[in-house]
Amino acid sequence: TPDPECPVVLMYAVFREKKGHLFGIRAFARIADVYPKARLRLLGDGPLRRDIEREVARLGLEGRVTVAGMVTREEGQQALTEATLLLYPSLTAEDGDTEGGAPVALLEALATGVPVVATRHADIPFVIPDGCGLLADEKDVDGLAEALDALLGSPTLRAGFAEAGRRHVELQHDLARQVAALEHVYDTLR
Repeated sequence: TPDPECPVVLMYAVFREKKGHLFGIRAFARIADVYPKARLRLLGDGPLRRDIEREVARLGLEGRVTVAGMVTREEGQQALTEATLLLYPSLTAEDGDTEGGAPVALLEALATGVPVVATRHADIPFVIPDGCGLLADEKDVDGLAEALDALLGSPTLRAGFAEAGRRHVELQHDLARQVAALEHVYDTLR
């Protein structure tokens, strides 16, 4: 269960450009003074690890940001249950790399009842519909910071998004419902 006195913003993704870590860190830096007990926790590893660590240092966030490295699935699930919100600032990388489909971390956060701040990128707006989280444009540090501020500043808003997110996953991503829908498509094609 998240500690309301010491909020944790979680970023849970491989350290690649398309995941937008640098923009997420910059957005956290913008609200850090407003929420002095807030922490940013990064789970994962990858080719941008050194760039991420340099950005944390450049912004003077060493005591506020933890770069935890790779974790097991169970550790990731545990981190979600301890998070106040998930930050997922995906973007189209310079080489054209982009999210494919619905990022599993977003579905896991919604199913766990963790509010989400993400970007309007690829299929993310379909995974995080209105009322289930807050979205900013790609690379929009100000927009991400405003969304972080809105959620960190309002337990009521977080609770509403948590409930709506759980309900959305139950209705739209439940395995039995999806199999039944697929069977219906096959039946109509016969």
